[in-house]
Amino acid sequence: MCTSGLYVHKDREVPDTTHMIADYPSGHTIVIAGCTANEQGLEDMIRGHKATMYLGGNAVEIRPERDFSDGVEGLKEKVGNGEDIGAHERDFLQAVRTGKKPNCDIDLATPVQVAICMAELSYRQSKMMRFDPVKMELMR
Repeated sequence: MCTSGLYVHKDREVPDTTHMIADYPSGHTIVIAGCTANEQGLEDMIRGHKATMYLGGNAVEIRPERDFSDGVEGLKEKVGNGEDIGAHERDFLQAVRTGKKPNCDIDLATPVQVAICMAELSYRQSKMMRFDPVKMELMR
């Protein structure tokens, strides 16, 4: 499902503020909020039952939830400065040349792109979308 409505820049085809919710059969839910009309972003995080993982800048931090603080260890690790798009392009071209499996293959790309396309359709049609993963098609 994707909702929106705020148009700060009237010359655009899509709104400046967007909210997407994707529920998966595994029971996981992804919530994404975006705004191109404000310089302040939202903190990237993964909320679990036992801990929250914060992703941002050059660090990953895990903070246990209060009820699980005895059983879950906190962690803060420095990570790189993000992924180099050039490295992805080189890996893809090398895979085409040699036939090896690329780092980001179609099995990874498909579920990501399906969620993005469903969000766009949801916004444009003002309705919640459903997907059949066996038939690989939208459910009517």
